[in-house]
Amino acid sequence: MLTRRGDTSSFGVPCESRDKNHVDIPFLDAYATRQWETILHFLVGTEMPEGPGGGVLELLKQSKLMEGDPSRPRSMRITHSGFAFLLQDINAQIWTLLLQYLEHSTSLNMDPVDVLHFLFMLGSLELGQDYSTSMLTDTQHIMLEDLRDYGLVFQRKVRCSHSFSNVRQNHDGSIQRDWLPH
Repeated sequence: MLTRRGDTSSFGVPCESRDKNHVDIPFLDAYATRQWETILHFLVGTEMPEGPGGGVLELLKQSKLMEGDPSRPRSMRITHSGFAFLLQDINAQIWTLLLQYLEHSTSLNMDPVDVLHFLFMLGSLELGQDYSTSMLTDTQHIMLEDLRDYGLVFQRKVRCSHSFSNVRQNHDGSIQRDWLPH
């Protein structure tokens, strides 16, 4: 079983103590919406006070959704593939980026098996439940930071020992994102 729930060396174990700054599902939905819309607005070139993180920019370039230099975000431009990406429904967009993330994980010095395991595990976690991050591998810590940028997880601070799942996965493998328009 991929989740290893109940195993104390697993990320899928809820925190024993409630985070003093516990967040509710409406907060998580608003956070996820803000993060995802930041990516979509950046793709179409909307001027924003703050754009996506560096990891998102690198993935947009590696995925051929944008071209330009990720270290100079204003130089990046949407590609034909990027326009096609925008026309997909939200589930297809998320899976497109996650599959690209998996494909490029080795170039990020990450173990692709660990990446895949962590993605499956996230899909089985309870929305809004806080989970301990103390037993994560180095790859999973990197992923946690990256997935925050996509709005798929919430963690108040990088060094915070609590993280909240923000993914609702359906039985068919699609990701339910009620907080986004369909």
